[in-house]
Amino acid sequence: MSGKGIRETLAALGVVASLVFVGMEVRASTTQARAAAYKEIGIATAAVHLEIDEWMVRLSVEQREPESVAEWTRFDWHKSFRNWLGVLRIWETLQLQVEQGVLPSEALERLGYSNTANMAWSSIAFTCFWPAVRQNTSAPLISLIEAAAPPERPDCPTEVRGVPGM
Repeated sequence: MSGKGIRETLAALGVVASLVFVGMEVRASTTQARAAAYKEIGIATAAVHLEIDEWMVRLSVEQREPESVAEWTRFDWHKSFRNWLGVLRIWETLQLQVEQGVLPSEALERLGYSNTANMAWSSIAFTCFWPAVRQNTSAPLISLIEAAAPPERPDCPTEVRGVPGM
């Protein structure tokens, strides 16, 4: 083999080695981004769960009962609204990260957000909040939520006023 052939072979090996190195770096970067995304979603989910107290548990049960929801105070509506807004923002962030390829599609299931649309539509409170919240929600999440909407949804038993964003 001539000197030129040896140089060309070494150059080709250098290119291959560089490509392998770049591939390894991209993979490591993807793994780090995925871990950071899971961490942030986990922190946000924990923050929402830390807000769950006896009052929120009561509201979570009552939000499916028209006669109970009709008796809610302004503070009850506010507390429920804040909880649903927190859940929706986490869900929206999670879905965006799946769409961007940062997280795999099974992340929704793994983190407990795969059944959120069905849970939302079983809530009278969510039905009341949705028209206002929908305006500030991403189009893909709107599609996902509205695709899960049952043909007949519970009616909002009251005019919801005074809740931030409404």
